[in-house]
Amino acid sequence: MSKFEEKFNNQMQIWHKTIIDCIANSIAAAVYTALKGELSKITSALLELNNDVLKLNLNKLLNEVKTHYAK
Repeated sequence: MSKFEEKFNNQMQIWHKTIIDCIANSIAAAVYTALKGELSKITSALLELNNDVLKLNLNKLLNEVKTHYAK
């Protein structure tokens, strides 16, 4: 193999690694962004659900108190 071919092959390997790294970083960033958005939606939904459960428990407790004192 000539010196030129060796240098050419080395440069091709460097470019290949650079391209692969760039693609991997782009995919990782896209996945991170998508997951971050979805986790934010899930967190909001869980907070809303938790608030609803707390309201239901409070309403149940108030109804029990009303029933107890209505007797």
